[in-house]
Amino acid sequence: MAQVRMLGGSIGIAASTAILGVKQRQQLFDTGVVTPLQLNSLRNSINELSFQQVHRVQQAYTDAFNETMAVCAILSGICVLVTVGCWQKNPMTMEDRRKKQGQNEAMRQHALGEAKARAVAIKATDAQGEMKV
Repeated sequence: MAQVRMLGGSIGIAASTAILGVKQRQQLFDTGVVTPLQLNSLRNSINELSFQQVHRVQQAYTDAFNETMAVCAILSGICVLVTVGCWQKNPMTMEDRRKKQGQNEAMRQHALGEAKARAVAIKATDAQGEMKV
């Protein structure tokens, strides 16, 4: 379960970083509000920026956050729909699942044994055919 949480967190960070990058480019770089250097050293250059530039930077970050939350809401809705779609009125008990899994494994092993036996028989037939020639 922890791996799924880590995967979800990683996907969330990647998505929010991508959204922020797009917003920065669209609202700050393409419009010439700030340079990439100013944005990279925002802690040091914030005092050098005008009120309007600071406001535009804040707006870009706010827009990116809002869009990230909208994406999260959409994904959460999809997850709820998938969960509802997977709901079973009479689900199998864990004991029944284990029995079914054991049966499936026994059938798989049996099929694997038959396939090996056929392969040995084919090799033996091939070897006999070669010896006759």
